[in-house]
Order: sequence, then C-alpha cells, then structure tokens
Amino acid sequence: MSTPNPDPQSVRRRGAVVVSLLVLGALLLVLGGCAGSGGTVQGAAPWRTPGAQLAAERADGPRPSMSAHVLYSTDPLGLRQELQTRCAGMDGRGTGAVLSTLVTDLYLSGVEPGEGAEALLRGGCAPVSEIVTEMIAQGGESAFDPVLERALMLTGSGARETLELAAAEGLERRARLLDASDGPLRESLVYAMRYYPSGAPTSETQTAVAMNLLFERAESGYGLYTFVLLGRTSALDAADVQRYRELFRIIETYVASASGVSEPRREAHAFLVPVYADSGDMALVDQLAPELSDLMRYRLGRALRRHGRPGPAARLESGAGPFLMTSTDPQLLPLEVGAPRLLIDLSGVGAEYLYGIIDACDRPVEDAAALERLRERLRLLLDEAPADWLEWIEPRAPSTPRAATVVAAPSSVVG
Repeated sequence: MSTPNPDPQSVRRRGAVVVSLLVLGALLLVLGGCAGSGGTVQGAAPWRTPGAQLAAERADGPRPSMSAHVLYSTDPLGLRQELQTRCAGMDGRGTGAVLSTLVTDLYLSGVEPGEGAEALLRGGCAPVSEIVTEMIAQGGESAFDPVLERALMLTGSGARETLELAAAEGLERRARLLDASDGPLRESLVYAMRYYPSGAPTSETQTAVAMNLLFERAESGYGLYTFVLLGRTSALDAADVQRYRELFRIIETYVASASGVSEPRREAHAFLVPVYADSGDMALVDQLAPELSDLMRYRLGRALRRHGRPGPAARLESGAGPFLMTSTDPQLLPLEVGAPRLLIDLSGVGAEYLYGIIDACDRPVEDAAALERLRERLRLLLDEAPADWLEWIEPRAPSTPRAATVVAAPSSVVG
C-alpha cells in the first residue's frame, strides 16, 4: 500500500481545506445546538465533509452524484443483454462522451475488461477500434491484453494491425489523462481506502484507478477485514451524528494508536474506511468519501437481495448506519464464495457502546474461527440490542444467471 503523492497543484488546492474546516465548524455549532432535543436537525443540508470540498476543488467543479451512473450486471450474459438494450439503434456509431460514459460505468460496476469489451462490441455501441482504445485508456495496462484478445476473437486476425494501434493509442491516452489529472480517470483517483490495522502505529492509504478495486481486491495478509460503510446521511438526528463522530474518533485514535509494525499480519484486524485521497491531516470523520461508500453500499445491497437476504438489504439501503461488514476475505464481494461474513448494523446503537464494539473487534486473530468468536462477543455486549443488528451471511453456490435489469444507483448521496 502507498500514500498517493500530491499532484503539482495540490499545495494550492490544499488551502481550500482551511475554508472547509471553518464551514464544518459552523455546521457543528448548529448540530451542537440541537443535541439536547434529540430530533432531526431541521433545515440542515446532507452531511458534507471537508474532504468533499477538497475533492470538488481537485475536480474543478462539484462532485457528480452516483445517480448519474448506471451499474451493470457482472454476469456476462446479463451484461450483453443490458448493453444491447442500451446501445439499440447506435449501429456501432456511439463515440466520444457516450462511449466514455459507458466504459466508466462498466468499470464502476466491476466488469472485467475483456467481458466489457465483448459486450460493447456485441451491442454495437461504437466502432471496434474506439471501444478498444477507450477500454484500455480507462482500464490501464492490466486491460491491454484481455481487451485486445477479445476484440481479435470477435473480429478476426485480419484486423490485428488496426486493433494493436488502437490498443497502443489507449495507453497513450491514459498517460495523457494521468499527466493532466483530467477526464474519466480523475473521478476514481479522487477516492482511496484507508486501512486501520490493529496493533499498527499508523494508518495507510490505498488508491486504485477503478473504484471497485478498493473494496473488491483489498490488501491481502490480514486476519480479519472490516469494511466501514456510511448509511443514509441526510435527515440525521443528533444521536446519529454523535454516533458517526464517535465511531470514527475511536477507529482513528484507538485502533491506530498502538505500537507495532505496519505490514499486514495474520493476527491483525484491519478496518477499511472509504476516504478522499490526498485529504491531508484532517480528522478521519472529515475525510469520509460518501460517494465511494454509496457505491459499496449499493453493490452490497444488490448482492444481498440476490443472496436471498432482502431484510438486511433494505436496512442497508435506508438505515442511518454506519455499517460494518467483517470477514476473513480481503473483499466486500462476492457473497457466493469464500468465507462467512458478519454484517453489523449500528443504526440503533448508542454512541456509548461503540468503544466496546470496536474493542470486541480489535482482538488478535488466532484462527479461522475468529469471526464466530467476534459474533459471540458482540451478542453479549448490549443490554438491549436492536433487532437484527447482527447478520451472519454464509456463502452459497450462485444461482443460475438471469438477465439483470439496468438500474441506476440510488440518488441519496452525501455531499
């Protein structure tokens, strides 16, 4: 894992953080004045962290809502059907911004580069060479071989020279985008995952070009992984706000304050928090990236419904949160394979219990039964536990793939 280096303009833009902190201070005064009432903060905008302002400055404009994106099926058959519907009538002429948006949405959905290229080609979404270029420009070197091979498989070796030139152009375009810190790549590079391992002296930050890689391919080597997800962060009451701030204060000051080594260790439990990259020395609660969390929450909710767990999915989609998803696997998804998972819904939990909950999580991981022992510790922790606050999710074989309906991500994004 590595902390991203600031771009050449980051020093100037970092100054925006000071202004943002002043804005947050004013918001806290409003929230503090309502603390005694225990009611919803009237007239308050959805919770917006200083990190969100920094990200807006880096993107030279307001952050787009996740509702502007379409999440596609990762099942190849369902994906092809979705793109055939999406690209109906294009006849291979969809270029420029249309193709760029399609490719961005495919990567946000966690679609493999080769499968995405084939679905775009079969759907007639754009000329073959432009699909190859755009998929590699946004996917990088790891997308080069699978995209080129899939395109050659569908078009024949007679187009090899043309497609190889298109693939090379994709890498060149990617280099230009990275140098300019502009275009579709910027959106993913704004986000990061911050790791707080138990027994480590500091946290570390990991970035990835594709946002989904931050929670689907986490750093391996830890014994337990807890992904921290925000819930809905509009219409929060004073108790909700206090719970959020206390949770992230404890994670930042308690989990990462120990003396030890920073390298991944099997006996360590790592908390993974979605943040804005390059957000400086701000408090953790001020670095939270709700757009990345919303993508995680939406993908997990959809997976839970497909897994036959509509109850947890509904609470995840509408609950105040936050939520903790813990497993021995270094990935939030998929649910069908790997080890069991424990979903912890903190929506109805008082802030006074959070230290005990994090302390129960922050124990040495001795063996594969560590997750079951954690569940038992948590069961005994609360005097009056909210109903269904602990959900044990066993892996199971995936059902027969069915064509999925194209749906937009929820619009309740913070910031």
